[in-house]
Amino acid sequence: MQSMFKLLTSLVLGGVIVAVLMIANPTAPTGPVRVALAQEPQVALKGSATNPQLLFQGQLLNPATGQPVADGPYNMTFSLYNVASGGAPLWIENKNIGASAGLFATMLGNVAPINPDIFNGQQLYLGIAVAGDPEAAPRQPLGYSAYAVFANKADTLDGLHSTDFVRQGNGGVVAYGVVDPSGSRLSGQRFSSRRASDGVYEISIDGESYDLNKFVTTVTVIDNSTCPNAVIAKTGSGNGKLLVYLYSLSNQIAACKFHFMTLEP
Repeated sequence: MQSMFKLLTSLVLGGVIVAVLMIANPTAPTGPVRVALAQEPQVALKGSATNPQLLFQGQLLNPATGQPVADGPYNMTFSLYNVASGGAPLWIENKNIGASAGLFATMLGNVAPINPDIFNGQQLYLGIAVAGDPEAAPRQPLGYSAYAVFANKADTLDGLHSTDFVRQGNGGVVAYGVVDPSGSRLSGQRFSSRRASDGVYEISIDGESYDLNKFVTTVTVIDNSTCPNAVIAKTGSGNGKLLVYLYSLSNQIAACKFHFMTLEP
């Protein structure tokens, strides 16, 4: 059976996240890939100048039903190229990644280190293959923000060290998952949730007191039959909890399924 994957990607490299929604059929040798901006850039960091890492999150879907695949580990291969098709990979990493409700998150470069020298201004492309399927086509080009790692390699810039520009912290995924319109947790890791009031969802992250100044959170509303219209998601904090606010474009409160990911810069 052919496999389809829906990828909410967040590339974390040299201090910038760029989130992209990508739907692809990896068995199609050439077909178009639909790409849309899913989230405004956020500041974050993982890895170092000698071992940069890219945060990647996504959701695996069954192509026949459009529903998430069964929970469990899936073998995935990620590759970086300097050409849009063909050619030899400059870097490749293969690993098993656990998925819950199809959702997964991984740090690219934590198994096979990425040589920072490849971020020298050349255009790079990310190739992704799931299980035994061929690599998805076309490859995903890396945005210019990824080349912040190139600047991070320099010792100084106008007399200032790279650490003067980007705060280097613990880094990494703190919690992620899917919340249904009633506020119940459907899947994910290290959190519990409830609907505090109409349009307001309260998320408690295990072992953490949530503060907007400490964490970075992305929220994506899931478009389905219960929430077919455009919805705006905003985040806040209170009493150590992550607060998610959902509004329609006409500024009316909304109740929708959504997924989120919280990181610590």
